[in-house]
Amino acid sequence: MGLWKRVSEKTKQTLGVKAANHADWKPTSNARNLAMIEEARKFSKHLKVLHRELREMEGRIEGNLTILKTVLSAPLPRVYDMTDKGPIPVDKEAVMVGAGVSFDTLSAAGAELKAKLQAEVLHPLDQWQAAYRMIKLPISTPPAPPAWYTEARANAGTMRYDSDDEN
Repeated sequence: MGLWKRVSEKTKQTLGVKAANHADWKPTSNARNLAMIEEARKFSKHLKVLHRELREMEGRIEGNLTILKTVLSAPLPRVYDMTDKGPIPVDKEAVMVGAGVSFDTLSAAGAELKAKLQAEVLHPLDQWQAAYRMIKLPISTPPAPPAWYTEARANAGTMRYDSDDEN
């Protein structure tokens, strides 16, 4: 499209001038782009909240495992009988809550949980947010479609297929 054609088409679009052969002509709308950007913005806000919560959960994994290990290594409360000598436990040996639990496996599971949370959840969230930031800046106020696009769209409606042209 030559310079004169671009300038004249841009002027027509700006002024809303309709050509005689394009009675139903109207400028191409950015409403579709704006609607997509708005949905992406709302989704991004939800992801930010989720990301923050998951980061906090990741930080609590070690503390929770420490508490769990403490509970598992504690003895279960025993039943006592009352005798002349005072209360005496029915069972002589205390039973541990986590008898038979492998604490090494538990620690490894915690490390694996943190690694998978980072790789399979947090990293993809970070990638989505990075991609959103890349499009958010240039598209927050999307430019109008180029003049040639609106003109081509208008011309497409007036094009006719003529089978005599092929012979």
